[in-house]
Amino acid sequence: MSRMRDAAPSHVQAIRYRGRLVALASATHVVLADHLAAAHPHDPERTFVVFMCLYARDVARGVLPGPYTVEEARRYARAALIPHDVAAHPTARFDVVRTAAKLGVPAEELRAARREAALTCRPGRSRRAAQRLHKRLAW
Repeated sequence: MSRMRDAAPSHVQAIRYRGRLVALASATHVVLADHLAAAHPHDPERTFVVFMCLYARDVARGVLPGPYTVEEARRYARAALIPHDVAAHPTARFDVVRTAAKLGVPAEELRAARREAALTCRPGRSRRAAQRLHKRLAW
């Protein structure tokens, strides 16, 4: 995290994920923690954290209402990275770990998106729609 100390724009938002400080973000800069900066660009955690940083940037620029919260940042990242039709069918059966890997997101975030969708899902969604989704996700 030595590089994180060097970044000091006017307002810096600490980005925490899984209980750790993983980045600093402002309206113009993002600095990832060393372990994420060294990770592969397509690493699911790195990708997810970058989208959390984009949320912090949008809040800092006034594009989105504030204040920044970790839960809203996670929701923003899930909305950007997980297709709606995957999350919107919480009753569709598929391997969450494999699907998350295919989408490039942490499996726990795909589970969270499906839980949220279950709370907002219209009752009576067709079984056929769930079956179509299952076929699309089949390997």
